[in-house]
Amino acid sequence: MATLVICGQTIEWKGDWGTRNIRDAMALTRADVLHLAKLARMTLTDTEVDHYTAQLSSVLAYIDQLQEVDVTGVDAVAHLTGLENVTREDVVHGCGAEERERILAQFPMREGDLLKARGVFGS
Repeated sequence: MATLVICGQTIEWKGDWGTRNIRDAMALTRADVLHLAKLARMTLTDTEVDHYTAQLSSVLAYIDQLQEVDVTGVDAVAHLTGLENVTREDVVHGCGAEERERILAQFPMREGDLLKARGVFGS
């Protein structure tokens, strides 16, 4: 048996899924995993598809179990470390006309003062 504390709530886990069948809770199909692999631009073997189908279904079933935790009265938090983003004002640092022309001359694709970059997203 393990004790799990989530958002101040204690859950006793007995090491099994009780009456729940892990395969029925949130079972993914091979087609789901193949679709996810396509979105991630991954090529998977049949063995890997079978492995990830079972593994991802298990993860989703566990998340489904966590949905049952009563968090009534528990404040939502993004993280518990207390760290904050440190920001600064943007400051423009200009350069002289000669330096600017030298920088522009080194850029491979340009149109006047506009610099072109290759597209990130293909059609």
